Amino acid sequence: MIFLAGISATGKTRAASQLAASGKFIHVRASQLLVKAGCPIAQLTKAQAVQNQKKLLEILDVRPRNSKVVLDGHATIETVEGMIDVPDWFFDQANVQKIICLVDSPENIVERRRIRGDSANRKDVNDAQQREAFAAKRQAERLRVDYREITAGDSEAFRRAIAE
Repeated sequence: MIFLAGISATGKTRAASQLAASGKFIHVRASQLLVKAGCPIAQLTKAQAVQNQKKLLEILDVRPRNSKVVLDGHATIETVEGMIDVPDWFFDQANVQKIICLVDSPENIVERRRIRGDSANRKDVNDAQQREAFAAKRQAERLRVDYREITAGDSEAFRRAIAE
């Protein structure tokens, strides 16, 4: 499995959906799986965020373990009690073989969030994005898997990262 990290509104879902249309991999959205399973995905406590990761592993366990599955998720989770890193055990049990972190300028992310009705400021977005990239890279180093950081909109770099 390829884990696609990035904060909300970096363009992960858009990039993965466009490339998945080629049929070369399956795009799975963590948030969509959790919603279908009846799990809350907003205004989470830390305990709920951890419980969601357990539920996500249960759901993923019934899927084939194929490196051409791209899981669109987060390496950090925003909770009402503050940011937390997704636990190491999630990445261990998910059989992650590569981590790609999508990043973008804080200004672009703030604008995307504004359009969809979310409030955000440049500093908070910048801080969250730095923490997300750090957490994703730490997991890749810990697992000894390939890590790529790609700028949103660079579809060729994204395609190569998925294909390699």
